[in-house]
Amino acid sequence: MQIHQIKVEQGGKRALLDLNPFFYPEKAVRETASAFKKVCKASFRQENNRILVELLPTKGADCRELSLKFANYALSASREMH
Repeated sequence: MQIHQIKVEQGGKRALLDLNPFFYPEKAVRETASAFKKVCKASFRQENNRILVELLPTKGADCRELSLKFANYALSASREMH
């Protein structure tokens, strides 16, 4: 199954997430990046009313699985903020 908001580079060394800030506010993405700091380096920026997140996994983590977990955690965090 292809999730269009998540792109994993060939080789699985980097993932790019294109997130809607309505569902994934910056505060939730920041909190998620902090929670995931042991398994990946996350950087993000806002561009064209989207939040673009780059994940660089550490310790041989599966990049696609990590991306899905990151997005789910951020979504859960944003729900707790409301």
